[in-house]
Amino acid sequence: MPVADTEAQVQEGRTRDTRDAILEAARHTFLHKGFHRATVDDIMRKAKLAHGTFYRYFRNKQEALYGLVSAAMSSIALPEHDWDREDMFVAVRADLAAYFRHFWENRDLCVVWMEAAIYDEKITVARDRIRRPFLDRIEGSIRWGIGEGIIPPIDVAVATRALATMGEHFTLDWLGSDAAAVDIDDIAHTMALIWCRGLGFPVPA
Repeated sequence: MPVADTEAQVQEGRTRDTRDAILEAARHTFLHKGFHRATVDDIMRKAKLAHGTFYRYFRNKQEALYGLVSAAMSSIALPEHDWDREDMFVAVRADLAAYFRHFWENRDLCVVWMEAAIYDEKITVARDRIRRPFLDRIEGSIRWGIGEGIIPPIDVAVATRALATMGEHFTLDWLGSDAAAVDIDDIAHTMALIWCRGLGFPVPA
């Protein structure tokens, strides 16, 4: 292997390690100080790196939080669905179980993210970008149900936002309570019943 290629790989590895160290320090700082009280100085002190190094990787702390959440949310594996062949209730329950389980595994970061979005417009914009695939999944199921005549015609955009917001607010409240005492599959089952009954999809007797 040419020396130049080896040096480039070493440098790339150092760059990745430095970025990861900043993100890990940012996560710790956001959790312990809160997003709004945390500063870049706090993050870099925790990372044991020079203040200016932060700006080689991120423009501001909002971008660092976005990097953390993007990495966490990208690992959610929602199953693909064939609405013509699957039971809608079973599919919705499976999606919700995956969603809630992932939030539980990243609960500390998700609480910071949701609370930051309330007061910070940049985080709100980033949140909407990340949640787009979930909104598309909800919208697709509603449009399919209307097209098949299973549910009555409704305002798809309003219904999509309402269901997504209901799930997010429940999640934030749940993560702030004694969530460990609640079974995620039970939560997903109950939420799927509410979801499907509200739209008019058939549910188990």
